[in-house]
Amino acid sequence: LTNTDVVSAVLHAKGFKYGQTEHSDGVALAALSQEQHQEACRIFNSTMDLQEWIKFNEYLVAKGGKAEPTTTYLSLSPLHQPIEVKELVALLTAKRDIKQQRIWLEQEDPDGSGYIHESEFEKHISQLVPYLKGIHEGDENFQRSYVYHATRKFYFFLDPGGKRNKALVSAISHSAAYEQLLRLYTTTPDDDEDEFDYSQPAWFSCGVAQRVYDHFIKDLDILGEGVLTKEGMYRYNGGIFTTYFIDRLFDAHAVAHENRKVLDFRRYIDFVLATENMREKASMMYLWKVLDVNRAGFITGTTLSMFMTPVLERVKMLVPEEELLNIPDVTSAVNEVVDMINPRNREHIIQRDLWDSAQCGTILTILIDPVGWRKYDAREQMLHQQAVGGYYDEEE
Repeated sequence: LTNTDVVSAVLHAKGFKYGQTEHSDGVALAALSQEQHQEACRIFNSTMDLQEWIKFNEYLVAKGGKAEPTTTYLSLSPLHQPIEVKELVALLTAKRDIKQQRIWLEQEDPDGSGYIHESEFEKHISQLVPYLKGIHEGDENFQRSYVYHATRKFYFFLDPGGKRNKALVSAISHSAAYEQLLRLYTTTPDDDEDEFDYSQPAWFSCGVAQRVYDHFIKDLDILGEGVLTKEGMYRYNGGIFTTYFIDRLFDAHAVAHENRKVLDFRRYIDFVLATENMREKASMMYLWKVLDVNRAGFITGTTLSMFMTPVLERVKMLVPEEELLNIPDVTSAVNEVVDMINPRNREHIIQRDLWDSAQCGTILTILIDPVGWRKYDAREQMLHQQAVGGYYDEEE
């Protein structure tokens, strides 16, 4: 069924009088008289009750389609009240647009392998950009950056480390992230972006993409060359990470550019995705390359000390003087981290040990982020006080 069929079903359910304009493919709105057009507009700004919902579905079935499930109605009216017609049309139009894009994407598999290469998916995103809410209004440079911004969201997690440079078409097309991306495609210019629950896939929204792009261009690209040096990355998010971590980041993930190591925009996006999703396996694999200082395939207590030392030094600069005594020494902090990992061999910690630990995201955070350490330490102290009865009941 087409979107025109949906519109026709609504008009049918509301008892719209077609006169001589009805035909098998639905109603041609352009052929309506002025009076009929006004009535159609009134209908689209009205509501639909359950009896009209039944008529709506009868029309869809008569046209060879499937009836919409009752859950669709209830999603728009949990209390079984009449639903807004324009909300129903917008919802069903969005569902059909998403389905069409999925079909198109699944056809982009010329060799029948079931995979789509990243460069081909970039072309797909490029073709969507002119139709994405907010994105199409940006300048050429922003739109070009958005292609990488959106593409890497899929390939960073579906192809960790870029080993294959391709991802399963089905994994992309049936992902919640792809549906959220296409929501931008199906919204109208008058829609309020805040109405949508982007949750994790908020990554695709114009606001998030603009902030990520602006931070790169305005704050971090200190040479104005479209790439980031270590000195620029030290400023990331207000200098939240230690300089040692940034130095190691460049050793592990930067590329050569005019006799120095830099991060281009695509690698910058990978960094943002990794540090904002540290509980994900792809992020752990990305950050493991930073932690594995000697590229030996394992890390030791000495390795952890190299990361913890600058974290604790920064923490001492952040806390009030009276709290300095509460900050552990490096050895104690490292032992705590090793206990959290609980490796098979305390002096031979492998990637699998880190991933198998129940606190992988927390561990990665406290090794690179002084503020993250403070939050973790404050929570641990609170739990300890609760365990020993450090909190009292005022009624006592």
